[in-house]
Amino acid sequence: MRVLVFASDMLPLPGLATSGGGLRSWQIIQGLQSAGLDVSFSMPVEDRYLGRLYKDKIPKEVVDLAWNFHNQDRIVQRVRPDVLVFANPDLNHLKQEWKIPIASDLHGPRIIEFELMSNDLKAANRPYRLMTKINNLLKSDFLTCAGIRQRYYFLGFLLQAGIPLHDISIEYMPVSLSPVLPDRTQPAVEEKSFIYAGGFYPWQDVSSGLLTLSERLKQRNEGRLVIYGGSHRLHERDSRDFDSLMEELKKNPRVHFAGYVSREELLQHYLSGYVFYEVMGRNHERELAFTTRTVEALWCGLPVIYNNYSDLSDYIGRYNSGWCVDTSDRRSVESAIDEALDSPQGVKERGSNAQRLVREHLTWDKTIQPLADFCKNPVIKESKERCVVVLHMPRGKLSALDKAYIHFRQKGLGHLARRAAGTIARRTKLTARERTPHV
Repeated sequence: MRVLVFASDMLPLPGLATSGGGLRSWQIIQGLQSAGLDVSFSMPVEDRYLGRLYKDKIPKEVVDLAWNFHNQDRIVQRVRPDVLVFANPDLNHLKQEWKIPIASDLHGPRIIEFELMSNDLKAANRPYRLMTKINNLLKSDFLTCAGIRQRYYFLGFLLQAGIPLHDISIEYMPVSLSPVLPDRTQPAVEEKSFIYAGGFYPWQDVSSGLLTLSERLKQRNEGRLVIYGGSHRLHERDSRDFDSLMEELKKNPRVHFAGYVSREELLQHYLSGYVFYEVMGRNHERELAFTTRTVEALWCGLPVIYNNYSDLSDYIGRYNSGWCVDTSDRRSVESAIDEALDSPQGVKERGSNAQRLVREHLTWDKTIQPLADFCKNPVIKESKERCVVVLHMPRGKLSALDKAYIHFRQKGLGHLARRAAGTIARRTKLTARERTPHV
């Protein structure tokens, strides 16, 4: 069976940086290949921050097959897959009706992310986002998600899509990495580097946690904080907040900002690091997230200072592979930092537990099974409705531009053009009649 995966972001190809979405897409690609499937992939380049940042380093054959809003049908025509996999259902911009089974991975609560990112508080705009979400879900024959809590979150959308409860199936497929785990290099005791890595996004509150660590290291006059990654600069406020935080942190000589590096280089730093630090303020998005960056740190044998409120927290606590803290309690965070600084042997033991956790639960050869089974025996749902849900809005609320956008997302540019031509023809004919004298 030939599978085409539409990735959500930059994949961790040689020499390239990646993101959580890119690593999740890579997990799907590699997992399906390990299950014996013939897998091709298409990733976005031009409309992703990392794609633009690393465009000159992306292999030509990958750029040639990169997807955008307009060309997914051409890519399907070129690859001729038996199954399509979207690393998120919102990536599905197909305009044609292909008789190809579709699997979609529900990687995170995107509507919540958008709300926290845009600060769009207009009540009238939420139905459009809801409508888009429901319509994208209706296009899928098979669904997976990364977290147990996420399954309950997405259940409501599927019910609103009109799918009977007994027909709803969302398979649990946690974030995972290669079953070949790297060898851990024990860090020098005098180094004690705390690593923070990944994108800085508007829906994440990292300021308090990073400032607490920075101040604690300065007070104790030991250890250092190394930050990899940066802001994707999604809008002006996002850039301003990130720059302000970095300016404050750089006042501390124990803080080093390394920026973006290739994944290969980042993993080397993980393997010789001391502790992975990921303390973020609690909100609805963080409660639902199964954080990719954390799994990668655990995979490298880095114990993590983490939250106590998510799915992954349960794994970390059960395996004693880090510290699960109350992120709203500064003393709880400082206590974990102090324990890590004071107990190199404890850090070493937690690091070993971290790799045992990953080996037993979070490798893609284990977690890919539900999706691999579907791809080997795919079925198009007979009851799947390809139509688009249109919300009933009060008269005058739906503008001509809104209607045009809905039809464009429904059936593509060709349908929109034909509809517009018909409307123009009818109105032209009506205008002509109005000008004709009545006899």
